[in-house]
Amino acid sequence: MKARHSLRRRPRAEAAAPSHMPFAAPTLRPHPAMARAVEGARQGLGGPEAEAQAPSVSPDAVPAEALPQPGPDAPPEAEARQAAAAPAPSQVTFNINRPIPVPPVGNSALRAMADVPGVTWSLHAGTAALDGGSSIAADGRITLGAGQAAGIIEARATSADGAWASNMLHLVAHPTGVGSTTLIGDPSAGSYGHVFDHVLTSSTGDVANLENVPVGENFPGLATPAAATHLIPNPPFPFDRSFTLHTATLTTDANNNWFLTAAGMLGGTHDTVSMEQAGIDVGRFTANASNPTAAGALPQGFTVDQHLHWYNPLAAANARWMDFVTVQHKRELKLIGTDLKFVTTVNNLEDGGDDYVGPVAPHALTATPASVAHSAGPPAGGGTLPPANTVALAASTVPATLPAGGALVWSFRGPALGSTLTPDTADPHRATLTVGTTAGSVTIRVADAAGNNFDQVMVTIT
Repeated sequence: MKARHSLRRRPRAEAAAPSHMPFAAPTLRPHPAMARAVEGARQGLGGPEAEAQAPSVSPDAVPAEALPQPGPDAPPEAEARQAAAAPAPSQVTFNINRPIPVPPVGNSALRAMADVPGVTWSLHAGTAALDGGSSIAADGRITLGAGQAAGIIEARATSADGAWASNMLHLVAHPTGVGSTTLIGDPSAGSYGHVFDHVLTSSTGDVANLENVPVGENFPGLATPAAATHLIPNPPFPFDRSFTLHTATLTTDANNNWFLTAAGMLGGTHDTVSMEQAGIDVGRFTANASNPTAAGALPQGFTVDQHLHWYNPLAAANARWMDFVTVQHKRELKLIGTDLKFVTTVNNLEDGGDDYVGPVAPHALTATPASVAHSAGPPAGGGTLPPANTVALAASTVPATLPAGGALVWSFRGPALGSTLTPDTADPHRATLTVGTTAGSVTIRVADAAGNNFDQVMVTIT
């Protein structure tokens, strides 16, 4: 039996590209007609798309091939002056190509790098104002102040002659909990459960600052918390066998997880919490002739705790996933009134329950009367055959109403002694035993369509 979580999740099993990729150098045009080159890229990540700005270059940046070249008769000092001209920067990159949390958490150094040496570094406000404690050192090392706001800031490399190139640094908040949980849709056919999503809370109070932050899952309470598959035995799994739970994993490069949307939601495939319908049989929890001792009373189910983590690229490689909230997942077979439902609950939000589609469980079969005289045979001298004696048979089932296409099968166990069974066409829970002319006892069975769940009653014929 299989169940799913999250990244199909499940927890999503498909790999996604990093959320902030290195940028390609812009194309330089001949001076002085070169325009500022700013390109926006939208990069698909399996969740929300991450917006990145390509490096910018100053209008005064002159490619070497566009500079005046000394002629064949130029003096040697002209060639020396040409060789000594400061190269213009055309590309700025970062050593960490991920959204950076603010205030920063972790010890990894953040650094900007230019494609030429000898540049002077500076930081500039973008969509976010610069905090007084934010700075960039001569070697490109970036310090973010404790009060630095989320948004975009610019790291600029300037050459001695004033030409410059820059790149945008994406600063984000981190999630701190779950604000609300919603139902999104149904899982794949043949499964109980639902697709859920959450609106997470932000460290800045603004969920828009969470856009493109990687969020992953694990299940520390299971025997193999770091694995993608988890064998859960019986017990605690109550449905007569073990089953396998499929989840995502926490990878060092954040490629098996969600990327948050600007609404603070998981996005992408959301979180699918489901279980295959096959193998869920209420007969295990119903006392009858086929199961004299029930495994327990309804409701029956199990719970696992999902731990959500956000990805911190500033932390050490083995400690980048930051556990920030535990979300309880419960799967449960239960009666709601007389209806049998499989109910999935995530973060205390019930999905309303899916109608049970497994085998029915007959029980409490009765015969009225339980002892009856045999029917009379034909009169010795001929004449009208007297009416046969009958017994009314009635059974209960779980669920009380048979599923669509469900049926009960009535049969004798052992000799029928000339008696016959007639199911009630109006009510499948009832049948009539027409008693034969031979005394003895007959056993009647009512079973589900496969014959696995059944109840029996004996009628004495005198």
